Amino acid sequence: MPIIAFDPANRPIFSIPFHFDVAGHKIALSTFVETSVEYERLFEALNQELFSGELQYKLYVFAPEPGSFKSTLGVVIIAGFSALTATIFGDFGEGFVEGLTGKPTHEWGQEIGNRIRQELSTESRSDAIPDDEIESAISTEILVNSSERFLEKRTSELAQIGLSPEDYPESFAAKNAFYDALELNPQIKSVGFGDSPETPVSREDFSLRVTPVRPRDDSTWEFETRKIFVTSPNWDQNDKQRGWKGRDSKGSFVFFTIYDPHFWLRYENGEVNSGTIDELVVQFAVKVENGRRKNRIVLNVISYNDDDFGAEMSARQLWGVLEKSGVAPIRDNGPTFFEED
Repeated sequence: MPIIAFDPANRPIFSIPFHFDVAGHKIALSTFVETSVEYERLFEALNQELFSGELQYKLYVFAPEPGSFKSTLGVVIIAGFSALTATIFGDFGEGFVEGLTGKPTHEWGQEIGNRIRQELSTESRSDAIPDDEIESAISTEILVNSSERFLEKRTSELAQIGLSPEDYPESFAAKNAFYDALELNPQIKSVGFGDSPETPVSREDFSLRVTPVRPRDDSTWEFETRKIFVTSPNWDQNDKQRGWKGRDSKGSFVFFTIYDPHFWLRYENGEVNSGTIDELVVQFAVKVENGRRKNRIVLNVISYNDDDFGAEMSARQLWGVLEKSGVAPIRDNGPTFFEED
């Protein structure tokens, strides 16, 4: 059963089982710890490379079951549900999930939706389960299953579905370290992932799942002016874990951080009038990495609700602010022809 337990806040914890074929049903503590740590590293890499770090989660370790050694981790998503659902059920997530699991996301939803609803309906909950909570739980299970298939597939198989170490360097590096930990324990004959007790990945094939990671840096920064309706602000300027959340004029979710020093100075002076849902007009810097847009940073707040905060900046001015933020490296040359004032 994918939902193995509930955390103290009654959030579902999804199981992540590893099956090790070992003699005597015992495994070295170092192997257990290292594989658990590397899976955590993989999950965080997927968080960064798929969700721009928006997910907040916690991993649990559960007691092993008798018989062939089974190591069970559990993950609970604490925050970032909108980013999770939007990505998993978006165009990119559809291809990513179908490539890894063999089923598109809508088929996953049809297959596990009713079971998820039943598993969430615990004795302590008599109220109806909201649809967005069901969607978040379905998305979490899809993500967990995708991570298991990512570990299970050969590098060549991942390449066939468009997943390369150049595009996902941290995820592949974590996978490499996972199998390196297994290689160091000669007692492990094979390994498997998921609820099935089978261990289809034999020791002889571990090397087929390890590949050199040579990350390429083809990232660029683009600027755009947007109107944002803020649904979840974060007034702690020093909080690097949680950003701002809102919707744009098309209704799409937008996750971002605000760097603009003038905005924060006005906030400290009590000059920012915040309401229930605030309307911002801002200039973003958006990092485009391997064709994907991520890391939206507000460099210039033009207006906040009905208050004008400043004039719109040119690309040259925005580059200057971006470089001062420390997020982008200082360029040796100036703006290109297309970035001139």
